[in-house]
Amino acid sequence: MIDQIAAIINANIPKVEASAATLSDVLSWVYGVVGVLAVVFIIVGGLRYAASGGNAAGVTQAKNTITYAILGLILAILAYAITQFVVQVIDGSSWDDFRDSVINTLIFAVGIISTITIVVAGIRYVTSSGDPARIKGAKDAILYAVIGLVIAIMAYAIVNFVVGSL
Repeated sequence: MIDQIAAIINANIPKVEASAATLSDVLSWVYGVVGVLAVVFIIVGGLRYAASGGNAAGVTQAKNTITYAILGLILAILAYAITQFVVQVIDGSSWDDFRDSVINTLIFAVGIISTITIVVAGIRYVTSSGDPARIKGAKDAILYAVIGLVIAIMAYAIVNFVVGSL
């Protein structure tokens, strides 16, 4: 009886042959969609923060939306890095390919984080209501995000130069 059920179940299951590269491409697409959704939720949270008008419940809700969206973005980036590592181990890729993948993922993550920081700081600047301390905090956040982005790009260039000269 069990053998007949197993034969029926196995007979109706389609077989798909996919390579590690196909799996990596599909998962990269999925992580990209998750990343875009996280950025959209960060922007929505920022808009809700700006529209809260100082209402404590609205501000808390907006901050929670931004916090959870940032956590989702971080998890998506980590999942992408882990997936790339596993796929490259399965595929038999070299250490150089893995290193390049990690470097590219980190540069992408820094770019996303810097962009989010600039957007959030811009919203803080707009909603500062002329308060000099809040304006200074928002300007400093924008400045530090841009400096971090420039340092990350320079680090990427230096690493590629050093690795390329070896």
